[in-house]
Amino acid sequence: MLFATHRSQSRLNQAYTMGVTVTLHRFFSLGKVWLLLLLFAFPLVSFTQLYNFKTVSTDQGLVQIKVNDLLQDRKGYIWIATDGGLSRYDGKSFLNFTAKDGLGNNKCTRLFLDSKDRIWIAHLYGVSLIEGKHIQTFSDTSGIKIREIQSFAENKAGIWMGGINGIEVYNEKEFKHIPLKSHATKQIKSLAFDKL
Repeated sequence: MLFATHRSQSRLNQAYTMGVTVTLHRFFSLGKVWLLLLLFAFPLVSFTQLYNFKTVSTDQGLVQIKVNDLLQDRKGYIWIATDGGLSRYDGKSFLNFTAKDGLGNNKCTRLFLDSKDRIWIAHLYGVSLIEGKHIQTFSDTSGIKIREIQSFAENKAGIWMGGINGIEVYNEKEFKHIPLKSHATKQIKSLAFDKL
């Protein structure tokens, strides 16, 4: 009888243990599901950002539809280089610049904002500089020997420009030409410095 009681007690313990195990297993399974739902749903709800896009074209005043480069200055203006000139956008309206306003050419290809908040505009036959309301244009008559400027960079030596036939460095007084070696590519497409 004692043996039977021990056996009955053993089965009861086993059943109780299985019941607790099943209950705990269900609890943790549901807990994992809830935890996963919270982990995936929380970021979607709390960190969702809405972006507003606005399309602008020549109907709103953009000087030309083919855009070659974009730049935002420190005042928040968006500068847009196009094949028909340069546009400055303030979020509501455009102010356009063309060769009639002093740009060297209407086909503007690249833009650069220097450390003095000046806008450099590359075009087919040189580069123009906007400083405040003043536009200054540099071309081969100013000493520039490269064509089709593709890139800008700045360091203590000045403003560097890369394009077809080499590199130009403007030091606030004059342009210095750095020719490419004969075995090098004939066009510089990108310039960068690790420190200003």
